Amino acid sequence: MDLRLYLPLLVIVFANVIYHNLVKITPPEANAYLSMGIAYGMAMLTTFLLYFANGPKFAEDFSNLNPVSYLLGIAIVGIELGYLFLYRSGWKISSGSLIANISVALLLIIAGIIFYHEHISLKELLGIALCLGGLFIIKG
Repeated sequence: MDLRLYLPLLVIVFANVIYHNLVKITPPEANAYLSMGIAYGMAMLTTFLLYFANGPKFAEDFSNLNPVSYLLGIAIVGIELGYLFLYRSGWKISSGSLIANISVALLLIIAGIIFYHEHISLKELLGIALCLGGLFIIKG
């Protein structure tokens, strides 16, 4: 097993489990925008500490950025607030994130085909059908 292949996946899964539990237990009386602002402040501090710990070349690194970094920040805010309001509106942690992630996965399949010319195998088509069936069963 190549750890370099699976370690990022494990980090994503572990961080997502923690993330969804923390978003679910965020007090409803806490202002959503201030709560996210505090979270982003901690995220910024953490990423800057990681950046500076890895021998930064600020001028060069900054010159390699483009508008994607800024647009990514806006998309992240949408994701974070979306989940916060999803749970506040009464969705269960067990089904809200599942439905959202299956929906995202299905849309990314379409994006992969259209924009990145990815090919879908018969096995993957079966998985897509099962995902669609699962969405129907869960919320049908």
